[in-house]
Amino acid sequence: MAKSIIYWLVSSEKPPEPSDFLSPREHYVLAEKRFPKRRTEWLNGRWAAKCLLCASHLRLRAVPFKQIEIENTIEGIPYAVLNGQMLEGSLSLSHRDQVAFCAVTFEPLLYVGADIERIEPRSAEFIADYFTASEAGFICSNPLESHFLASLMWSAKEAMLKALGKGLRLDTRQVEVTEVSGSGAGWSPLGVCCALAGVDRWVVKWQRWNDYVLTLAVLSREKLPKEIGFQQINSAEIF
Repeated sequence: MAKSIIYWLVSSEKPPEPSDFLSPREHYVLAEKRFPKRRTEWLNGRWAAKCLLCASHLRLRAVPFKQIEIENTIEGIPYAVLNGQMLEGSLSLSHRDQVAFCAVTFEPLLYVGADIERIEPRSAEFIADYFTASEAGFICSNPLESHFLASLMWSAKEAMLKALGKGLRLDTRQVEVTEVSGSGAGWSPLGVCCALAGVDRWVVKWQRWNDYVLTLAVLSREKLPKEIGFQQINSAEIF
């Protein structure tokens, strides 16, 4: 059986001018965003997502970026549109500061969630409100790594909730990180628990990227494939 692939891209490069890669509909959406920070994050995410899609989807490799639209469902789940038709696959976007992180899979039984977080302090109140008792205890018992662990676990929760198609509309304590493995130099596994989907349906990975942590959550409708690969796309190699 062929390996199931998750394609991913992380980029801190400045996008081209909006007129070079946005569709007319996307220009309209951009015009409605009044705050510079939101405009910048939105543009970074759209540029990164289009780079990822054009490099990983055979049908899109020769398509101008302006013909591809990134839209969102009512639940906020991003998806790609070409010539008025929704493209198959599961797409996830995340951005923080000037950095955009996105992932996509075209496997029909898989859903992906991507999240990026800066490694920074989280208040005791934040941890009490959004983490399970077990997670909070693990963070508090490792004071030298508390900022990193809280950022990593929060990122993993966001990624899992995105893969579930729910985002932060659900209680973040319905997904739990039970084990942190690896150094983060490459994709390292996280042990997770979720009341909404069995553990045998999840693969969750993490890695460090400069002052940030990246997490990827993969959820299967059925039992997980035997082999899942994570393939990085470099936007600088696309053109």
